[in-house]
Amino acid sequence: MEKVTAYITRRSKDSVELLVFRDPGHADFGLVVPGGTVEAHERLEDALVREVREESGFSSVRVLAYLGAVEYTGLGGGVVTRHYYHCALDAPCPDCFTHVTRSQDEDDGWICQYFWLHLDPDRLPSLGGRLGDRLDALLRAR
Repeated sequence: MEKVTAYITRRSKDSVELLVFRDPGHADFGLVVPGGTVEAHERLEDALVREVREESGFSSVRVLAYLGAVEYTGLGGGVVTRHYYHCALDAPCPDCFTHVTRSQDEDDGWICQYFWLHLDPDRLPSLGGRLGDRLDALLRAR
């Protein structure tokens, strides 16, 4: 199974901020970023744009860099390859907003409460699941 993860960033004064969200209905997930499963015969970057659109409402995402992939054993025991991308939005984005996910899978109806999080290179945030595995590469790529 292949998955994609979007690290969407913006510059704020002298720092870099990462767009993250929480879903109050899934508090055990912690902080997360947009991403999800690549559908059959879907290109990785197409899946990335689709997942960002479904989970945030933004369709104007621009890929800045591919940050690599990490393989791990998923909950069902199969091998998962997660691809990480550094992205930016081409449209203005508020400091915080709420979006209800619309998709054909298990995250349909999630209430995503988004906000920008300052990225401190000395204290990277803890993201749910394996979503934070390439944050170090993100900071090196900027």
